[in-house]
Amino acid sequence: MQKLLAYPAHLANASASLFIFASVLVALGVSTGLEYGLVRFGVQDFQKEELLRYGVPGLFVGAVILAPVIETFLGQHLPIVFARLLGARPAIQFAAGSLPFAVLHFDAGAGGISAGITGGFILAFAYLTFMPQSKTKAFWITAAIHSVINLVGTAMLVSELP
Repeated sequence: MQKLLAYPAHLANASASLFIFASVLVALGVSTGLEYGLVRFGVQDFQKEELLRYGVPGLFVGAVILAPVIETFLGQHLPIVFARLLGARPAIQFAAGSLPFAVLHFDAGAGGISAGITGGFILAFAYLTFMPQSKTKAFWITAAIHSVINLVGTAMLVSELP
């Protein structure tokens, strides 16, 4: 796991913005491919209209501002910090920071499953990459990645509206 984190750590030290951009691109690409595969295997997609029950402004606030902060705290920060307190190896910390996030998204059909698995992986990876610099930086970089991913998803959903 340490070797796996070495290159992203180098990129993170060079530019947090570049790290965020690269993480978002990877997450969106992998998630899209995984969702396509799940749909092809017959996994139903979530009724996205439910996301708009509070309108576009409500969706934006919930998905782009609130969810990234709350889910980063519950999905990456708490599990990883707890695992570290127990002396867990980095691989266990990674699992602790990715699995809860993934599972929370499994009830949202193919898109939720793909976003949960990919997001859990990318966000735990980001948190662990920045953790040596500071927990605060790890938290906010991870939340920023999550926010940008959700911003793209929100924009795509809104663009499909009649």
